Amino acid sequence: MRFVITVDDAGLSQPRDVEERSIRFFEDLGVPASFFVIPEMPDGRGIADDRSWMGRALSYESRGFDYQLHGCRHEGFEFGPPEPWMVRICGDDAIAAEAEGFAGMRPLWTREALRERLLRAVGAFERCFGRRPEVFRAGCLAAGDEAFRVMGEIGLRFDSNKIVNPRAWDLIAGDFDSRRPWDRLVPPFPYRLNDTVIELPCIGEYAWTPSADTLPAFTGLAARDLARVRDSRGTFILMCHQQKVGDADDLPRRVLTEIVQLARSEHRAEFITLRELVRLIDDGSVPVAGLPRSERGEPASVDVDDLSRHVS
Repeated sequence: MRFVITVDDAGLSQPRDVEERSIRFFEDLGVPASFFVIPEMPDGRGIADDRSWMGRALSYESRGFDYQLHGCRHEGFEFGPPEPWMVRICGDDAIAAEAEGFAGMRPLWTREALRERLLRAVGAFERCFGRRPEVFRAGCLAAGDEAFRVMGEIGLRFDSNKIVNPRAWDLIAGDFDSRRPWDRLVPPFPYRLNDTVIELPCIGEYAWTPSADTLPAFTGLAARDLARVRDSRGTFILMCHQQKVGDADDLPRRVLTEIVQLARSEHRAEFITLRELVRLIDDGSVPVAGLPRSERGEPASVDVDDLSRHVS
């Protein structure tokens, strides 16, 4: 099993001690991680404007870590509507906006607005790292079909916004009785969103809100997901957040440690970065699935228990 750890919300908003604690954690654990960096602050400062941060990030990459693109300013829902299971943990304003059909946000999601925002984000990233990002993830995983089309038009070929098991977000919301199934439209391995963009779906987020009492629920869910991804011959992409991994509270790190140890001992996981996964896709080592289509050309329901027949 190939296993990718992704870490959201890296960038100028994170205190240096949080950043460094997260790096030390993954180095001590002996695994690489791919950090999704917010390229621009609300005041317009880009990550390249802070030479100290940029120097540290480039140093971390030289030590085997990886940086990819996380939205633009990570304000609100920049690139499309969020999923309902995400809205419920985003606060009353998000719930009210959903009830109104996100009417006030739709001007943000026109093709012209999306193109301007994506190009600005890519430019800020490129000024820092001297290269374009390979993979895009929106804040709150909120991105729609129009954003995916624009991504293809500007050469962003890989997306990582789709979630295989949204039940993790039910647990984050405190619903520990949830029996939500895997999303039957999201297979646990790379697949095509459209003719130009490949989705690298994330399995789940298990380290956002664990307590001493609920930690077994999160690690238990991860253990079941690991077994199912193995049986599906999939790629396990895990999401976590830098502010949690690097927090003084060690509970998120305990969750991640248990998951990594289980992946090693039970599933012989190979830990790689997103950049390495992209390279394996490009050289043909990792196949990409094309989803079946309905008569209207829309994605049809996929039985994730029989996904191998969709791999091309």
